[in-house]
Amino acid sequence: MTKHSFQYSEIIDYSLLDNRDSIYLDMNIWIDISDQKSSLAQNVRNLLRKLVADGKIFCPLHFPLLNELNKLASDSMMTLAELMNELSLNFSYAVDFTIWGKEVGSFFNSILSGSDPKLKLTDLYTPFIGHLETDLSFDLPDDIGKQDLHFYLEQLKSKVKKTTLPKFVAWSIEDDVLIPEGQSDKLNAEWKLAYRYAKGNRQKIKTANQEFVISHFFLPGLRNYLGSLDSSQLARVEQYSSSLPKDSTGMAFAPIIKKMPALRNFWELVSYAPLDNQRNFTMNDLYDIEHIVIPLAYSAALASQDKWMNHLVKMTKLEGINGCSYIPKLKDLHAYLTDNY
Repeated sequence: MTKHSFQYSEIIDYSLLDNRDSIYLDMNIWIDISDQKSSLAQNVRNLLRKLVADGKIFCPLHFPLLNELNKLASDSMMTLAELMNELSLNFSYAVDFTIWGKEVGSFFNSILSGSDPKLKLTDLYTPFIGHLETDLSFDLPDDIGKQDLHFYLEQLKSKVKKTTLPKFVAWSIEDDVLIPEGQSDKLNAEWKLAYRYAKGNRQKIKTANQEFVISHFFLPGLRNYLGSLDSSQLARVEQYSSSLPKDSTGMAFAPIIKKMPALRNFWELVSYAPLDNQRNFTMNDLYDIEHIVIPLAYSAALASQDKWMNHLVKMTKLEGINGCSYIPKLKDLHAYLTDNY
């Protein structure tokens, strides 16, 4: 048997996202426009639906956002899932560590070839099912013919198209689970051990955060990329890395990480947040930060009514670095959409 893996770009048509801006909404915004308890919420909802229908924007889903659905009652969950499916066009940001790995490879590839390090739509977004599965694969007979391979590919296409958020929510309500355990649960367990060791020391928590970003997100992506290079290319990467200023540990990780949009956001946020005197930083705050790391790097706008997130974005000066506007209130979202579209 041989494993055949398929990229989502082989299965679905990404041209649906061409010329659309990504507008990321946090859960509070989604709930407001789903409940429609105010005329403002109704107006924002109608405007978003019109702009999506007109091909100007879409509102991608995201793993941390979907995880929040677990906290809602079943009826509210299904109503919201229908709206999310409509405005997202059934697209989600890819899994965080997948995007970070792509950033690492794309950056170093730009060093070697002079290519644009900017990620493609197919790197950033997946159909809804992609927030759980980074790729799709079948174990097939070694002597499988082209006709049979085509048959399995068509099955994959059908699976991807049929797996929408409303259907997934319906299954989850029946099985009493929406987000299954996986890679993130293992990482969270390791992170908790580091926090226990820090014993509330803010500087130690900051160091633990930075070490975690390096060991679990940057280095795996780097190893994966370096494994594809020949000896001369490896030498050039080493020469480039050696030329960079070193951080306090004597390594050049931080200067390199800061050249990667989403990974830089994560690094800056988890470095600053533990030292913020306005908050007694805990593990739960990491989950809040996860909501904004990718959207701040790759959305045209991020709308979040979370006051602490607004504070963090201002203090870290991350707004606008990659052209993303941070929108703190529902009325500001309405104004932004009206003025820009």
